[in-house]
Amino acid sequence: GEKLGDDDVPDFLGVTLSALDAVGHSYGPDAPETLDTLLRVDRVLGDLLDFVDRTIGLEHVIVSLSADHGVGDVPEVRLAHGLDAGRIDSAGVVCVQHEGAEVGKRFGLEGREWMPDFLYLDRAEIEAAGAAFDDVRRALATGLERCPRVAKVFLPEDIDSALDPLVAELYHNGYHPERSPDLLILLEPNTLLGGAVASHGQAQPYDTHVPWLLRLPQTASPSSVTVTGRVRTVDVAPTIAPFLGLDMTGADGHDVAELWSGTALPARTPHPR
Repeated sequence: GEKLGDDDVPDFLGVTLSALDAVGHSYGPDAPETLDTLLRVDRVLGDLLDFVDRTIGLEHVIVSLSADHGVGDVPEVRLAHGLDAGRIDSAGVVCVQHEGAEVGKRFGLEGREWMPDFLYLDRAEIEAAGAAFDDVRRALATGLERCPRVAKVFLPEDIDSALDPLVAELYHNGYHPERSPDLLILLEPNTLLGGAVASHGQAQPYDTHVPWLLRLPQTASPSSVTVTGRVRTVDVAPTIAPFLGLDMTGADGHDVAELWSGTALPARTPHPR
């Protein structure tokens, strides 16, 4: 209906395949329901590409397929196989409440709403009680690290010294000084926070690593290349842009088309902040 591909001006069609996300959260990555949905997604994509090929010709089309996140195993599945996993359950909540109460007693904060939301502290309430804001933050971080499935609790200014550089990059990218909490938390691997059967959101490879499949217009000798080095989702647009005659100078990502010729992936440093 939009007459995509009918002229020499490049057109963009974005398609979100969201059913797999809903099923994955509800049943987990190992469930037959998830496999069934994945097979159906594959068939739908095949039908779409067959239609595009008949209508426009895939020799005129670039196809890019990726995902917004990965997923961890269902903790109970890992535990059944003798592997480490866990959930932040009621015991974890009680531990957080206990450690908060202990810090409140230590600094004379009883009766004050000094932590109105988890990991968000009220500086005015703390200082009105005669306590030092930074002392309270660090004491609470130390206490919360005693709670089950908590690997590390740290202050935003300690990200670089507390974390591996690649993990630190993720925390920097997600941190906003005016909106983010006063303490940051890193859970043990394979830990779920909340009641979902399966979920994501942690700084672990199973949550952050996703595939990127890129299909360029067919050439006289079609071939495929598998790249195992690290590329990022922000590299997608700058890599595709030159094929469309677009200039993306200044974008966060990089053009990584050199990888297809066998050139080694350049070493990456965390994105400037």
